[in-house]
Amino acid sequence: MKRWLSLFFLVLVLHAAAHPWKAQHYVIVDTDCGLDDFRALNLMLASPQIRVLAVVTSPGVVSAELGSVKVKALLRDLHHDGIPVGAWTASDIKAKNCPAALRFEWGSSVQDSDTIANALDVVRKVFRYTREPVQWVALGSLDFTRHAADSLDHFVHRVQEVVWLSSGSMDSLDFNYYLAPEACRAVRNLGIPCHAIAARRMSYPDSLQALLNSVSGNRYKRLAASLQEAAPFATTCFDEESVWHLIQENSYTADTSAGGVFYRNNGTMALYDFYRQLLGWEPAAQNQVLSTFPMQAANYLDDVSTIADQTIRAYGQEEWIAGVIANEMHRHLGVYAITGVKMGIRAKEYFGAGLDELCITSYTGLVPPFSCMNDGLQISTGATLGHGLIWVAGDSLQLPRADFSYMGTTIRMQLKEEYRLKLARRIREYEQFYGLRSDIYWELVRGEALKIWRDWNRYDIFDITVCKTE
Repeated sequence: MKRWLSLFFLVLVLHAAAHPWKAQHYVIVDTDCGLDDFRALNLMLASPQIRVLAVVTSPGVVSAELGSVKVKALLRDLHHDGIPVGAWTASDIKAKNCPAALRFEWGSSVQDSDTIANALDVVRKVFRYTREPVQWVALGSLDFTRHAADSLDHFVHRVQEVVWLSSGSMDSLDFNYYLAPEACRAVRNLGIPCHAIAARRMSYPDSLQALLNSVSGNRYKRLAASLQEAAPFATTCFDEESVWHLIQENSYTADTSAGGVFYRNNGTMALYDFYRQLLGWEPAAQNQVLSTFPMQAANYLDDVSTIADQTIRAYGQEEWIAGVIANEMHRHLGVYAITGVKMGIRAKEYFGAGLDELCITSYTGLVPPFSCMNDGLQISTGATLGHGLIWVAGDSLQLPRADFSYMGTTIRMQLKEEYRLKLARRIREYEQFYGLRSDIYWELVRGEALKIWRDWNRYDIFDITVCKTE
């Protein structure tokens, strides 16, 4: 008996320690697209602890239809085109159409041809393809939350908890409550834990805006711009507390003084440090052997050290780390291995997915040099042969092409023809002049790989086509 108990507890320990790099929170975000919602969604997308499975828009600060356009523009700017977005357009709630929220641009990539998906269909798809417990984060009213619970058979079984942002007063001054008070009562009676957060509306320090303006990238510039709008929620933290609650749930305690159960932050929210931690996340937390990953140029061989700082600044630490590991595993610095790394990182970004969450079909074949791309794909996505998440198609065309599948959607990524021809021509020249057995050949290939690593931007070099979506 003791032996079986010991084995049982060992399994529990191993289960708790399994996949330590996976997100702790898998969320569906319901937003009415206020300025604070914009910041909250940015923080969730930046956090390694949170995986945004889908975003649905509800009427409130702006209409659900306009909200859908704004969210899609943000996701495109952040290269998360594959995160599904739906709008709850059947609501009786009339949008307030706050002028500041109407004019604030969530992203630059607005496309008139965008179709507006039904919010229920989007949630239904997430439930079908996601095995993780889902947390529902409502940044506006609870109107759509109630409707989804009434309309979807598995809602109460799939949603682990509802996190809802409120002023905590439950009166006409409580905007998110007052929009649909009956929905608030209905959701609280679903039998699902409902963490109604009484947000504190803390003012943002000027130092945060200076920090955001000092960092390059559209994400940071738009976050800084949101703090400059002339609106009640422009300079205060409200819906952003949803992120704080997800990551620091122990910082909240229940309060019944307002006539209902609300959770209030019982500590001091250091907003500057909170933003700096999330937006400056270092992916070394995914390490399984190293306590820290060497990011200083001095740690690398001379020719690699010369490109390290520039490449990390241009493409981020995640791509750099995957490139280092892939080339060490590949046992030489290879042009197609690096191309596979860039392709895999881009695919993860597209879906907003994490390690071990994509399924890949590769069309490179099993013969070098094209097959070398498979090593880069495996390292950058975690879709390894050992995990059973990558296949090499039997009808491979020996092309730098792969299909990536996630949550019912499959995209095809292929190196653009101009890059493919340039690479093939260069490798063919080296082989013809020096031969595969020549040290000069491998030195030249190494030089080409370093140039690709440094100069090829993963957002420019691939064609992406949606092959299937459900």
